[in-house]
Amino acid sequence: IGDKTLRIWKTNYKKLPYQSTLLWNGIQHSINHIISIPNQTNYIAYTTVAGMLAIYDLKYQNKIQEIQVHKKIIYRIQYITDNLFYTLGSDGKLKSIQFHTYQEKPSIQMIKNYIKTTETTLKCSDFIVNISLKLLILAYNNGSIEIYRYPYVEEEEPLFIFHQQKKL
Repeated sequence: IGDKTLRIWKTNYKKLPYQSTLLWNGIQHSINHIISIPNQTNYIAYTTVAGMLAIYDLKYQNKIQEIQVHKKIIYRIQYITDNLFYTLGSDGKLKSIQFHTYQEKPSIQMIKNYIKTTETTLKCSDFIVNISLKLLILAYNNGSIEIYRYPYVEEEEPLFIFHQQKKL
């Protein structure tokens, strides 16, 4: 993470603790997140500082798909289920990316623009989707948290809001 290469690091070598195998160095922008894809051991997903999401095949060592999801940095990526990913960009937008197969172009949908304009700009800074509890939890840069039902329905009100802590 932080450069333009994909490597597998061998962490169990005492004599050569920093030994790695270079998988690919043809990436145009620095990588900022890498996740494994559950139940699909041949694939990983990574995001770049330029807002790109890519699917990489570890078995054949090649990039299968790369798409522009956000205009700038992707802060967070989460694999949800059935080739569905959520990403949060530095623009405060939470998006879903649905792949039917990794070889086909995915559908990208804005879930919600989580920038709320107040006296200061309030942006979504993190999120968690909990499938088993059917919850979407959003954290904001002012310390507040909102909890929604998952899957999210547009214009739905939060189930609960924790407001930021005020200093005494």
